[in-house]
Amino acid sequence: MTPRHYSDTVTMTAGSGGSVTFKATSRLAGNHTISMVSGTATASTLLKVAAAAHDAGKTITYDKSSMEAGATSTITGTLVDANGNPVATGGTASIAVTWTGKGLPFGNSAAMQTNKDGEFSFQVLVLSYRDW
Repeated sequence: MTPRHYSDTVTMTAGSGGSVTFKATSRLAGNHTISMVSGTATASTLLKVAAAAHDAGKTITYDKSSMEAGATSTITGTLVDANGNPVATGGTASIAVTWTGKGLPFGNSAAMQTNKDGEFSFQVLVLSYRDW
């Protein structure tokens, strides 16, 4: 029998023995409530989905809309897994950021770590330039 996939709400009828077995999953890390209703009786339990593994990073995004010549700017970024969950690299993994712009980067070591929210940052001293 091919498994069926549902989202959010499912209605099932118990077998002749009165029991129901189902599997639930989520792509979003954290605790998620599963509610069960039978007639007027209601119960709930938690589906606990583990945080992304330290080496599960798939996408890095950067946030810096403008940089001023002669000033130091902080570049922030976020590392997430394939499902959009933050990846904390901790002491067991790291990310490498290479700066190729006009400036002097610092704070971007070869073993840069992300925090529990998948965030990291480094600074860039943007060089002054003159158009000749």
